[in-house]
Amino acid sequence: MSRVSFFLITLFFFVYCTNAPTSTNKMVEKAEVSGLVFDVFDQDSMPLKDISIAFNDSTIVSDEQGTFNLGNLEIGEYEVNFYSEFHEPFDTSFQVTDTTNIELSVQLEPIYYDFAPLSTGTEWTYELRANSKSWSVTGGDNSSAYETQSTLKVFIESTNENENEFVYSINLLREGYYSETSNSDSTTTFFSSTGSYKVLEDKLTGILSSVDHKQEGYWGGGTFYLTPYINEYDYVVAVSQNNSCCGWDYITFRRYFPSSRLPGQKLFSLHSGFTQSQDSGLVLFEESYGGHTGSGSSSQKLISISKGN
Repeated sequence: MSRVSFFLITLFFFVYCTNAPTSTNKMVEKAEVSGLVFDVFDQDSMPLKDISIAFNDSTIVSDEQGTFNLGNLEIGEYEVNFYSEFHEPFDTSFQVTDTTNIELSVQLEPIYYDFAPLSTGTEWTYELRANSKSWSVTGGDNSSAYETQSTLKVFIESTNENENEFVYSINLLREGYYSETSNSDSTTTFFSSTGSYKVLEDKLTGILSSVDHKQEGYWGGGTFYLTPYINEYDYVVAVSQNNSCCGWDYITFRRYFPSSRLPGQKLFSLHSGFTQSQDSGLVLFEESYGGHTGSGSSSQKLISISKGN
């Protein structure tokens, strides 16, 4: 082989090796990031579905189990935002440092409904009705019957507080008539009566209780309940718009309940037959009874409410 040929072959090999493609791509480290979103009420943790999650210029929602997946992410720092009509907005950040998968645990703070709107100057007006018939167990004619109809006004006169409680002073005015029939005799009595009581609200729990109840005048019979505190709340049931229920056992009534547990914005009692509504308090009470010695019914319906300070 001549020196010229050897030189040309050597030059060609050098040029080829110099221009040959080289691999510069390295394996990019990524980690899968997922999580669970939930809230807590009375030590009861509830996974949250349909929570809007804003991340990397896009939005996803949590599933039925409250879980979500942000995908496989490169090493870096990220921010994610959570939105719900029933919760306070929440922002958080996290870091991907290697290929170890990350599971986020996100607790949202519920927005609370006020089911006993206590403020100085607030006044509720109710229509009260009640009737009863009783008869002999031997099957004779009705021995007695009564009915009553009245208006009840409940007014928050003042608000004070101590170290542990808010104290609300409340006045009542009830006016109406009471009619009673016994055998062939019938009498109707018109009445007006006043009352007062105090409601204590625990600053930490929002639990309400009443003290110092006083009344004057003729009450005219029939069952009625006071608002915003109802005596003997022994079982409160939250009923949503699709009639699904979740319940809490309480000896006394709590003022605030989380909106995430109450999409219908109302409380019902399976025991006492009352309905409590957001920002209004007691809106309806109904009960009836029947037996071998008589029957009767009573109701208390909110007519109007004027909000105070």
